[in-house]
Amino acid sequence: MLACDGTSTRFAKALEQYGLDKCLINETTLWIGADGSRDWPNFRRVPPNPGPRRQVEFLAAPHQADLVAAFVASPEALVVEELLIGTSPEFPTAGFDMTAAVAALEAAHLPSLTTLDLGDMQNLYGGFRLFGTVGEIGHVFAAAPCLRHLGVFGHFALATPVRHDTLETLFTEFDDFGITGEPISQATLDHLVTSSFPRLSTLHLDMDEGGGDETLTLPEPFFSPGHLSRLERLDIDRLVPEAKARLDAYRRARRLMDPSLPSVPAPR
Repeated sequence: MLACDGTSTRFAKALEQYGLDKCLINETTLWIGADGSRDWPNFRRVPPNPGPRRQVEFLAAPHQADLVAAFVASPEALVVEELLIGTSPEFPTAGFDMTAAVAALEAAHLPSLTTLDLGDMQNLYGGFRLFGTVGEIGHVFAAAPCLRHLGVFGHFALATPVRHDTLETLFTEFDDFGITGEPISQATLDHLVTSSFPRLSTLHLDMDEGGGDETLTLPEPFFSPGHLSRLERLDIDRLVPEAKARLDAYRRARRLMDPSLPSVPAPR
């Protein structure tokens, strides 16, 4: 990863300081925070200055805010198409707070990014996944003007409605093991579902850790004619019975499919 003058980029230097033995690479993907001593199929140890990759995954994000900041300040960020800021099963099952790492995207310019996953666990071995706290996500929409798929895994906040002209899939998910924490606030849900996403075709908001009470409702502007006009698939859980009944009727009237069906995968 070299700058135009042939020197190492800020991100390359940060990776070396972090430890290249904790990074793995193949032709398209860079993992940061994986056990480099393991024999991973199709991956190898990262050499100095390996060049940019189309897909970058931060797998120990609660401890990698400085690395994310170095990445978005370097040329590598201009060409990345898929980005994960999350964890892996190798990360300790405590302190899943990725707020600082996600906040590091505040000043980012990611012109090539089409897929962004925040808070997800890269499932290296199969089995269950644990999520945590992502924090405020409003700034990521401006950072990635060509974003098409956004996945948010764990607790998050949205302080105000946003607009994004290319987003097609918005997917949120909580885990079933209590790591995620409290459900999102009513204000966050209101701001999310009243945001302007003119190309959104799939909206899947899974906000239930399992066994939780239905506490949320839907704001009236969500049902306005012309809002989310390209929507084809819709599911929102944790709604009070009255809101769920109205959502079901709305979905039937618009002939919207349920994105939780097996035929519809998560964004990544």
